[in-house]
Order: sequence, then structure tokens, then C-alpha cells
Amino acid sequence: MSTYTVGQTVIVTYQFDRFPEEGTVTQVARKYVSVGTRKFDMATGAEHIRGGYLGGKIYTLEAWAALTACNALVRELRRLGVELTGRAASLTSDDLRAIRDIAAKQPR
Repeated sequence: MSTYTVGQTVIVTYQFDRFPEEGTVTQVARKYVSVGTRKFDMATGAEHIRGGYLGGKIYTLEAWAALTACNALVRELRRLGVELTGRAASLTSDDLRAIRDIAAKQPR
């Protein structure tokens, strides 16, 4: 769970983390954090919307940097022939770097 403060710069995305853009936190309540007219669940980062379709997410700048670093490492591992499935989403960037280093040393 991330902590937010009014005026903090964050990254907000649309469905499936597409179209990331910077935003500024305008309101912090007990359960939700607002960026402009959009409202996000503070615990999960998921956008609070009606209608039943997937909304966007909110990330702190640090969390966004970590997510993009992990995504880049996963793409690099795929290029090396390593396909991660299942619980791979819980791996940290340090874990992924260690796997990458091992895979890079293996003869093809």
C-alpha cells in the first residue's frame, strides 16, 4: 500500500497500464485518492469506477519506475529464451536480474 499526499506527482494509467501520464494528487481520503476527477482505491491503486469495466491504476513515481524496470527485464529474459509464468509476477527486479545473469551465461 502506497501513501499519498496532496500535491504529490503520480503516474496514472488507463486500462491495462496503457497511456501512462503524470498527474497530481488533488485529494486524499480515508479509502480513496483523487487525481483530478479520477478516484483510485488507496490500497490497490485501482480506479474506482462504475460500469464493471477495467479502469486505470495509480502509481507513485517509485512504484512506476520499479514496474517498468521489471517489465524491461522480463522482455530481456524472453529474448534469452526464458519464459516466466505463474508466480513470476511476484519476483523483484533483483530476482529477475539474477535470473537474467544466469541465463546470459548459458550457451545457446
